Amino acid sequence: CQRAYRYRHHQHPKRVTTAISFVNDEAGGLDAPLPAGKWRLYRRTDEGLRFIGADQRPGTARNAELTLELGQAFDLGAERRVLKRRKLSARSEEQEVEIMLTNAKRTGEVQVEVEERMARGQWEITQSSLAPQRKDADTLVFAVPVPAGGDTRLTYTVVRRW
Repeated sequence: CQRAYRYRHHQHPKRVTTAISFVNDEAGGLDAPLPAGKWRLYRRTDEGLRFIGADQRPGTARNAELTLELGQAFDLGAERRVLKRRKLSARSEEQEVEIMLTNAKRTGEVQVEVEERMARGQWEITQSSLAPQRKDADTLVFAVPVPAGGDTRLTYTVVRRW
């Protein structure tokens, strides 16, 4: 499975979520349709099994990717601020946004997936410190590397029209 860290301001304004993803296939040891329900995940340690998180998921077909959100990362933090807001016309505005991500881990850089929801209507990113990817019509995703014991500042400017 792959570990992922996600920041979604609209869900948890100051917290980064930990998730794992895997494919429900024979190589992963499953390869059967999985029913909807609660998943509880454990890690095998020298002392036995250690609980690492739980999630509620719908049914999953064979060969489909499944992502389980395990909870909040205690050593990763986030803060989102709107630095500037400027009205361009009666039906448009420009916003400059800053997202500060911090990593308190002692070793290892982490990649945080920052998901930003845009207001309905037309919008355009005019400047960004990192290249965004469009997830859907209303959502942008940034892949932000955050060094161990450090922080990374993501900034972008968006023009919205309605």
